[in-house]
Amino acid sequence: MADAKGNGLIDREKLLHDTAQVVVLGDPGVGKSSLIAAATESFDPNPPPCLPPTRLPPEAENVPLLVKDTSSRSDNSSPLREVLKDVDVVLLCYAVDMATSIRRLKDYWLPELHKLEDTLPIVLCGCKMDNAPEEYSLEMQRRQLDELVKEFRQVETAIECSAQSYSFVQEVFQFTLKAVIFPQLPLYDNMSQKLRPRCAQALRRVFMLCDHDRDGRLNEREINAFQIACFNTPLQPNELTGVLETVGAQLPAGVESDGLTLAGFLFLNALFLEGGRFETSWQVLRRFGYTNHLTISDELIDDVNFEIGPDQIMELTDKSIAFLRNWFGKLDNDKTGGVREAKVFSEMDETTPERIWSGPVWKSVLVANPHVGRISLEGFLSSWRYSMLIHPKATLKQLLYLGCDSQEVTALCASSKPRRLERKERLSRSVVQCLVFGAKGSGKTSLLRGLVGAGSPSSQGLEPNHDYVAVASVASPQHGQKTLVLREVGSEAAAKLLKEAPPEAGSQPEGTHLEAADVAVFVFDGNDAKSFAEAQGLMLQASTAAGNALPCLFVAAKLDAPMPLDIKSTTAACCKELSMRPPIPVSHAKGEFASVYRTLVDVAVAPGPKDLPETPARRASRIRHVWRALMSGEREAVGF
Repeated sequence: MADAKGNGLIDREKLLHDTAQVVVLGDPGVGKSSLIAAATESFDPNPPPCLPPTRLPPEAENVPLLVKDTSSRSDNSSPLREVLKDVDVVLLCYAVDMATSIRRLKDYWLPELHKLEDTLPIVLCGCKMDNAPEEYSLEMQRRQLDELVKEFRQVETAIECSAQSYSFVQEVFQFTLKAVIFPQLPLYDNMSQKLRPRCAQALRRVFMLCDHDRDGRLNEREINAFQIACFNTPLQPNELTGVLETVGAQLPAGVESDGLTLAGFLFLNALFLEGGRFETSWQVLRRFGYTNHLTISDELIDDVNFEIGPDQIMELTDKSIAFLRNWFGKLDNDKTGGVREAKVFSEMDETTPERIWSGPVWKSVLVANPHVGRISLEGFLSSWRYSMLIHPKATLKQLLYLGCDSQEVTALCASSKPRRLERKERLSRSVVQCLVFGAKGSGKTSLLRGLVGAGSPSSQGLEPNHDYVAVASVASPQHGQKTLVLREVGSEAAAKLLKEAPPEAGSQPEGTHLEAADVAVFVFDGNDAKSFAEAQGLMLQASTAAGNALPCLFVAAKLDAPMPLDIKSTTAACCKELSMRPPIPVSHAKGEFASVYRTLVDVAVAPGPKDLPETPARRASRIRHVWRALMSGEREAVGF
């Protein structure tokens, strides 16, 4: 079955601690300690105020329970927040013969637990069942409990027992363990009687992956493939007919041409959950790689090696790009190359629990988009490529949420070779990174705006004194299509960057670092000698800090008229001394940026002799190397 991990379920025990931990709470005298003692078949009518932690052996689910008692004595009790630490489930007790203990569930315990831990599952346990009041009062109690189960979403179930007669004691702890392994809370809202949003997202993805012919319905063959994958058995013809008739009778839109539509599939799962069949739904969800939080498990991407060096990158493969093009194309009904942003995100939200391209980092990212509120295919793909660059693991999961097949997860992304090895042949990575240095007001931001289109909404109204990132595709006649990432490095960031050591292997920082750069460009105002002097100083520092292996270029910005002769003479002398190519002139008014981006790509892929500055540090290093070679030769000549 597509997206099933191997031949078995995602290991449930990996979703828990080695032992599921339960804390038993309740008013004094309700029977907490007696219940725990009875679970070990050692009922004590006069138990101590608080039992030590009790470990119950694993049963059907093969997960042991560690049961923690709580003291009812004020001088021996801990704050509730402390009691709940590292706990997986709460067993909240009341006594069926103590009406006040039932009222306290609603007036104190449940509101307080919700305030402190609003996702912790709760099982209500009525102790002293053998002392139950008359039938009328008992019926009223149970109606009250039903209301509590509906009102407080954390309550998984309610059950009664007798520690003295051992009646239903084992069942209490079985329900408690199931509340951990098959929790209701993430799946179903008792109050509204609807699937919770994340559960609906997960089931939409399951439907999409099972709909192999992409016709919007599950036919008999697809339903049985789903059944075999999740439950190891197909439906019998009469069972399939029964399912379709049940759904069709209550939701006519749920059945189409003898198949289940998405609406029908969601409705059927809601019926299971309404009937308390949480184990069935969890079996499906875990088969398709979901954790208890209804996020995709790391197990699905275990085969991908994210441990890379600082001069390597993770990038999307052609297979991923083809999938994304197809996904976007289905939204672009009028084939204009642009889709409403709201439509793109709405479609992604159908199956994705967390929106991609959100958070502070993305407020600084510029991509090419045609109009305000619209996303172009180029901007869409650029955002994905940049996301893979800075958040590879999360981006890969996003692809799976959208419907990529996890059976081929290693074919969706790849790590580049270390740059020093890759350049022996020619840089083959599809994404190249450029750091953009320069003095304030030199034209750095305009260079970034030009990459995505100066008229692009994403490049309008940029804040001053803020470092941006621009991402776009650049066509090089020599090296084909590459994605160019321009990272602006302001004065504050430059001071920090040029002093820091490179990051450790395996890290993928959101900021900049020299080891990650394929090329650096130093922008200066072509009419300002001081601006060039600052760019020159930054270039010398950056080249030296990068071990003289960083290709560097100068860009003379704001040249709407020829460069003044004195500045032209100064720059020419500097470039001659450093054996660098002359500055690339650009005019902001004329928008002459295209040649700059092509040059940056060409230099990043295959730097020439004039792209590595002959700095004083590089010359000194070369002299030391020659001297060591000469000295080594002399020692060999005299027998050393």
